[in-house]
Amino acid sequence: MNVRSVLIVCFFLSFGFENFAQTEHIPLQRWFSRNLEQSAFSDTTSISHFGLKPYLPFTFRKEDSFFYQKDSAKYYSDFGVKLMRDHALQIKQEDYRISIDPLLDFSYAMNRSEFESEDIPEFFTVNNRGLLLAGEIGQDFSFHTGFYEVQRLPSYYIQQYVNATGVFPGYGRVKAFKEVGYDYAQSFGTLTYKIKKRAQLELGYDRLFVGHGYRSLLLTDGISNYPFIKGSVMFLDGKLMYSSTYATLLSQERLPAGEVPESLFKRKGASFHYLSFKPNRFMEVGLFEGIMWQRVDSASVVSQPWNTYVPVLGVSSGLEGFDGKNNVYTGLNLRIQPTQNFWLYGQYMFDGELGVSDGYQGGFKWLNAGLRNLDIQVEYNKTNKEAYASRYDIMGLDHVNQFLGLPSGGGAEEVVGILEYRYKRAFTRFKYNYIASELSPNDVRHFETEWGYQLNLKTNAEVLLGYLNREDAIKSEIFYISVRTNLHNRYFDF
Repeated sequence: MNVRSVLIVCFFLSFGFENFAQTEHIPLQRWFSRNLEQSAFSDTTSISHFGLKPYLPFTFRKEDSFFYQKDSAKYYSDFGVKLMRDHALQIKQEDYRISIDPLLDFSYAMNRSEFESEDIPEFFTVNNRGLLLAGEIGQDFSFHTGFYEVQRLPSYYIQQYVNATGVFPGYGRVKAFKEVGYDYAQSFGTLTYKIKKRAQLELGYDRLFVGHGYRSLLLTDGISNYPFIKGSVMFLDGKLMYSSTYATLLSQERLPAGEVPESLFKRKGASFHYLSFKPNRFMEVGLFEGIMWQRVDSASVVSQPWNTYVPVLGVSSGLEGFDGKNNVYTGLNLRIQPTQNFWLYGQYMFDGELGVSDGYQGGFKWLNAGLRNLDIQVEYNKTNKEAYASRYDIMGLDHVNQFLGLPSGGGAEEVVGILEYRYKRAFTRFKYNYIASELSPNDVRHFETEWGYQLNLKTNAEVLLGYLNREDAIKSEIFYISVRTNLHNRYFDF
């Protein structure tokens, strides 16, 4: 464990609280979040913070989590129970629990484009296999770990993205598969240690999300996974939450060739500090600070300044400023929730110069919008031209050629509209994106709808039919059928 790890552990171990009960990881996926966000409003015994995801499990009642909800439906075979209700394999004793579940996405799609090309295949496929291992040991320790192995024949606009960036969106580098396909993999996992009643420490290889919207301008989960250590603590009877994260990010630029067969990619450190204040159930305000730390120059390793290891929001901004090689950016989150089912949210990102390298977001979400389980969300995002950029080598706000915030980067404007309806386990979703970017000569109009049925509550396994209509450089229509476990958000609407 390096110096920064020791410091953050000591910082969060210094608080004395009683033990808490729930430690199981809450997946960073919108379906899991919806139930918790609605149920927590009616809980007057505790205060839950929503601006940083994955959520801290000890801030929610155990019965509000889908992991623990009882399924009253009757099943007439052991296979039906495993498919629809339980983990594929679970060992549960008094002092520990371990579960294993398959992860999959088998999809088949048919493309209709306005013109024919050998680069635009008629059929697309996804062959995604993986495994999830999760569990709890005692009342202080929990873990989850898994992997995906994917072969994909993608749509034309995704091919263009991969050709431009060298990575598959949300994953990372790829290998060629057949003539126009990609072969790639991704692992993930987190170890969570419960320190005291309102504090926890996490060591992970995954991603985080800061904000209340569909997008985040500050830190999104729509990028490749990265290693991090994260500490969180709550004060003032839960009204104040503070979290510090230290991570290692990568560029797509390699170091000079050395003794190894393949030169390594240049790395940069990252610090993310987040302070959330929630005086009551109706309002939540969050302050964010992010810093990209230079770790290499053109040929050698760069020593880190002492304030790299200080897990206190504002220290590095004050010492580094916004013009140095260590790239600082800050932000503000706001959520106003007048009722259990409706809230307004907003976000502001500042990357050094007002009106040039900043951005803002505004939106609302309405659950049970006149009809039980009918949800509506509308959101507007805008970033100015130099947002996420840096004039210094590899020090932009990105990871593996993917922006840490809005996927379109700086100089972009987006409107998102989402409607979802559920009846028991059946669901339908509609989503529309309009994106205009200074980095692209073509505006994007992206409409997608899905109709399906949820198979399993533990893994959010779904079977569905979908239709995508997209217009950018060309106009495409895609019809698809999928069977997939849905534990991570998918962002192919860029």
